[in-house]
Amino acid sequence: MTKGELRTVVRTLIGDQGALVWADTMLDVTIGAIFDELWVELLDAAVWYNSELETFDSLSEPGYLDLSELTRRLYKMQSVVRDQFTYTSTSLRDIVIEGEVQLVAPNYTYAILAQQLWLYPLDADTPLELRYSYLPTPYLNLSDSDNISWPSGHDSALFFSIVYRLVADDKLQRYAVLAAQAMARLKQAIIQQHNDPAVMYLTGSAQEWGDG
Repeated sequence: MTKGELRTVVRTLIGDQGALVWADTMLDVTIGAIFDELWVELLDAAVWYNSELETFDSLSEPGYLDLSELTRRLYKMQSVVRDQFTYTSTSLRDIVIEGEVQLVAPNYTYAILAQQLWLYPLDADTPLELRYSYLPTPYLNLSDSDNISWPSGHDSALFFSIVYRLVADDKLQRYAVLAAQAMARLKQAIIQQHNDPAVMYLTGSAQEWGDG
């Protein structure tokens, strides 16, 4: 389904085919916000549904990665590997840095500070392998002819979820029930298709593992 087709379906369901209530610009902004919210729901249910692996030959001095360098929109960290060591998330309270010099920090850990991924011990020269779950291309960045990223066979979950969040009208609240049912089917389907990884001796779920 394309962006333009989705807008047309939404207009039809809310009875605004002539754009008398919603201008395209405002409708797209609102749909885009709801679209991201729905993807967050999906990734919380199955964090491995969208997963990207990237490698970086070096980091910025003294040893961090600017997350704007990622090719996709980061949602959650899944694995951080450097020099064959798997790094784990640590709290910023455990880290003391002064003048770009690491004073205190647990080794083989990482922390996200603003839009930067810091790894300890600090090292800008050792390659990094990073896997993370990601949100799709923002709806507003798509042209009307571009296809929307959404699980195949579950378009109704998208239609109904957008409509009932878009319009506070009792006549349209039936779509809330349809949306809940369709999203439940979708989440069950992607959970079955994308099982959590088996991690020995890990007490938390995969959603918690490596959550930055």
